[in-house]
Amino acid sequence: MFHRIREFGCKYIVKIYNYLLDALHGENRFHMIRPVYNNMKSEGLEPNGFIINMLLKALCKNGKVDDAYKLLQEMLNKGCPLDAVSYTIIVPSVCKLGQVEKAKDLAKGFAPIVPIYNALINGFCKEYKIKEAFCLMNEMAFKGIDPNVISYSTIISCLFDMENIDLSLVAFAQVLKRGCNPNIHTYSSLIKGYILGRKLSEALELWNLMTMDGVKLNSSSIKYC
Repeated sequence: MFHRIREFGCKYIVKIYNYLLDALHGENRFHMIRPVYNNMKSEGLEPNGFIINMLLKALCKNGKVDDAYKLLQEMLNKGCPLDAVSYTIIVPSVCKLGQVEKAKDLAKGFAPIVPIYNALINGFCKEYKIKEAFCLMNEMAFKGIDPNVISYSTIISCLFDMENIDLSLVAFAQVLKRGCNPNIHTYSSLIKGYILGRKLSEALELWNLMTMDGVKLNSSSIKYC
């Protein structure tokens, strides 16, 4: 039907491409998204934010993060409107390649939000650059952005992996102080760290606290016991 539009006396418009690309993305037919996008450009149509985000998702899921980065830069140079979704797609993908500084520079192009900060914090923590991760947390506080439980859980997990139990407990205290509810990942990181440090009584205390808080258990919580 898409290729027969002109037979019915209709013209291609951006909204039609929105529907088609959304359908291709929903069916995981990522290899078809770029050709459709190229077809739209050949029609002289300018992509909107929805289409750009769809293409960014397709490129990142296919491991073509460099192409996604180039597309984002191309859109920025053209003055195309990009939103928070665009950055929350590309920033974590660049971080996964180990290019956290590049992702951090990219994130400067948009007003920072918690998911973008969390992606950067996770990227630095994977490289055990805990100082840089804390700098991002301080930057969030300075800009009036409240870290969420994912922000703290990521740092707590990294600190335990670095065997810095005391500082991880300080971070856990901040979770409670700020009114964040610890989730399964927070408790799992703490319990893992205590067990690996052979502090079984402390691990058991946390286990009891977790169950009292009504946090549902999963395999990551018990595989170290």
